[in-house]
Amino acid sequence: MERTFSFLPVVSGETLKFSENFVSGRVAKMNLWRCCLFLLLVLTENTLAQDILCYDYYPDYVVGFNITNAKGRTKLSKSCSMDLSETSYKHENHTGDAEKISNLYIGHAPNGYISQKLLEKLPGLQYLSVFYSNMENSGKLSHKNIKGISFGSSTMDPINKYTFRNFPALNLITLYKNKKIVVEKGAFSNLKKMKKIEISSTSELIIQENAFKDLNVNKLDLSYNRIEELDLNDFKTISGLESFVLRKCGLKKLHSADNFLSTISYFILRENQLESLDLTAIEVHILDVAENKLKNLMIGKNCQDLQLSFNQISNISLKNSFSTLKIIFMNDNLLGDNLHEICECINVEYLNLRRNKISEIGSCFSNMKNLKEVDLHGNDISIIYPDSFHPENNIISLDLSGNKLEYFLEDSMKNFPKMQHINLNNNKIFALYDDPKHFMPALKEIELLGNNFECSELKKVWKKLKRQGVEISSLSEIQCKDLSTDTKIANLHNKISLFLVKMNKIQNSFSTIKEKQNTLEIDIRLVKESVKESVEKCENFQVQDENKTNSIENELKSLKENAEKYENSQKNYENKINFIEKELKSVKETSVKFENALLDKNKKITLLESYINSVNETIEKINYNFIQKSNDLEKRF
Repeated sequence: MERTFSFLPVVSGETLKFSENFVSGRVAKMNLWRCCLFLLLVLTENTLAQDILCYDYYPDYVVGFNITNAKGRTKLSKSCSMDLSETSYKHENHTGDAEKISNLYIGHAPNGYISQKLLEKLPGLQYLSVFYSNMENSGKLSHKNIKGISFGSSTMDPINKYTFRNFPALNLITLYKNKKIVVEKGAFSNLKKMKKIEISSTSELIIQENAFKDLNVNKLDLSYNRIEELDLNDFKTISGLESFVLRKCGLKKLHSADNFLSTISYFILRENQLESLDLTAIEVHILDVAENKLKNLMIGKNCQDLQLSFNQISNISLKNSFSTLKIIFMNDNLLGDNLHEICECINVEYLNLRRNKISEIGSCFSNMKNLKEVDLHGNDISIIYPDSFHPENNIISLDLSGNKLEYFLEDSMKNFPKMQHINLNNNKIFALYDDPKHFMPALKEIELLGNNFECSELKKVWKKLKRQGVEISSLSEIQCKDLSTDTKIANLHNKISLFLVKMNKIQNSFSTIKEKQNTLEIDIRLVKESVKESVEKCENFQVQDENKTNSIENELKSLKENAEKYENSQKNYENKINFIEKELKSVKETSVKFENALLDKNKKITLLESYINSVNETIEKINYNFIQKSNDLEKRF
């Protein structure tokens, strides 16, 4: 618990009580009393531990006890705060229940005040916090019940195995903002119940070799110190280490270690100066290396959560944790299209790749069935493919804002059956499928600011979404354009170009079929030549072996029949190919006709789009039939 305290001097309540008659007396007597008081304070310096005077109490309604302060107010408390600075002399809260105090906060203690005698008056003490004091005698103190010790802004002798050995119940040590801390060999080896050690914000921290040898601790925090280079071999013998924190230490080099004893649940390395990191030999479940200067990273096995934001990573190795990673935050890095390592993390649920200069995702996420939230904001992505994501993914939130998308149609929407929120702000979208809810039935909200929508198209989408209960965020701020006929024609040309690209792919597949056909023709010719040679041989041996001749004739007959069947199939294929070529020619002619008829604006445009879709479906069916028959033919031969 972090708290700023105001404290009291430790003096007897009776010492500071003056009668009203004396105060109203002569000035000389008052000065005499002041001198006597000063002498009394000097004489009682060595007996200050006789009384516990609390400036503040902290209530505890379970184990606390009743305290009556100088104002006569009673409250329940077991925590006592004391400041022994001169500014608190006027306060007076005395307790005779010192044996019940469990938490004691002391500031500005005189040398020797925190002594064994003081601790003996506090048998129930569990947590001791000391600030702005000299604790060089800590190795001489002992207490069987103290569980936590905190020294802040104080001075200490080097920490060795004797410093805390007389505190058998100790499980928490916090050393915060001290001037100089030296941790010697085996400093904590005698502490068998230790759970957390925090040494942070130290002006000068010196860690000697084997300082943490034989240590058993759950959390070790060395944050906010000046540590430019660290060797993990100095920590590999720690057992039970679950959390290791090295935040904002100016760390430039972190040397890896083999045979690391502990499996680290949390390894925090935020806000350092690391440029390269190899943790392949250490098992870390949650790794936070955000806000460094990392360019390369290699992680060990069983990592589940990776926090790598605000680095310069262009090369990463995740192979040891492909199957275990569930959270990857890598926004503001330099991955580009180097996504192959991330694409192999098949169980990722939360993925953040904001601002990574990504232009092409391809089918990268097609194996990630468990994805729930994906953030791709601020990249250069121009297209979402039908196979970019797993067909049964669990994505409920997708951020594609700040990219270069020009359209988001049904082929893209089919990727997201469970989508609830999608952000398409600040793209170049001019074409949006007018019924997103049809393919994204769980959709609740869509964001469309900063795109190139035609007003009529946007209005049509808005009306349908409104009826379906889908919210368009900041609808009043969305700007649209009333497009001219020429612009619409240009947009249609773009669609036709996309269609022709598909047609070219079909033609390429036909070319492949023709190549296979040529290969088959060569095989037929070879078969015929082989048959001819067999016939000649049969004629030569006819007299000697009639039975063999008859067998060969039967084989020849069968081969001829198969050859005739193949020739017929070949003719059918040629006819089909001719038919397709005629269809292609017809499509092109039809496209020209529709272009000439575009003066009839929206009706003719709609008719052309409908016809193109119909032709596309016809070609896909024909292509499918061709492939089936080609496969059948290959199976026969």
